[in-house]
Amino acid sequence: MNPRGETQLTMLDVGQGDCIYIRTESGNHYLYDAGSTSRKDTGTWQVIPFLKYQGVDRLEAVFVSHWDEDHVNGLDAVFEWADQSGIPIGGLVLPGEGPDGDEPDKLLESARNHGIPVYRMIAGEELSDGKTSFLCLYPQKNGFYKDRNASSLVLKLRVKGDGEKPAFTALLTGDVEAEGEMRMLEEEEAKYSRELLEGCDILKTAHHGSDTSTTEEFLDAAAPSLALISCGKNNSYGHPHKEVLQRFEERGIPVLITTDCGAVTIRAKNKKIRVEPFLDVD
Repeated sequence: MNPRGETQLTMLDVGQGDCIYIRTESGNHYLYDAGSTSRKDTGTWQVIPFLKYQGVDRLEAVFVSHWDEDHVNGLDAVFEWADQSGIPIGGLVLPGEGPDGDEPDKLLESARNHGIPVYRMIAGEELSDGKTSFLCLYPQKNGFYKDRNASSLVLKLRVKGDGEKPAFTALLTGDVEAEGEMRMLEEEEAKYSRELLEGCDILKTAHHGSDTSTTEEFLDAAAPSLALISCGKNNSYGHPHKEVLQRFEERGIPVLITTDCGAVTIRAKNKKIRVEPFLDVD
């Protein structure tokens, strides 16, 4: 299904929400968000069946970009299934900074009830798994964040290649907004975020393609070969916004949207990247 040495990233089609599954080249499993506000019980009916299909026997980590319902309301079902099935979860990883007094109490209680340790990440911290690493680009320490979106956990997934340049990179951006994107690009403010300037193969477009994110400056720095957007059909927000799609078009960046093509799977091995079902990314 997924041979060793191959990195798999799947953006599930959960409607108006986000859920990304990652399997590293060493065969370990990760989640980044799992929620939807347009589909009922997405954890039970979409995320868990997908994890079973992938043969998940342990989740090394569940990353949460922020705790809006469309990013987390499927996790309680995942935690319950994992607990009952004897599937360990190595940790729940949350952004290390956020709005004052804003805590995901319900999510933390669920993790505690299922014996899942909770960790926090801030810019510059990194989780390594063989040739794969998850580098935190945001949020920054001691920053001011007006809301949950603004303090989203932004990760750069990197797979080591033979030389200095990574064989595969992907940016996972949650719902980070324009202000956060600009702060990541200000070298004197965020030295670790210079990693952005290396560009990336895959960009998980922030905030479901909202025009509050994906500024021209950020997009030029990230320079993705392919952008992914997760959103619900005919959603009330108008996601993805035409301004964002135009920015991609002007730069010749192809975009795959779940409303058009359903779930998207990226497979990367030996610097070759394949997008199922129909694209090859240089």
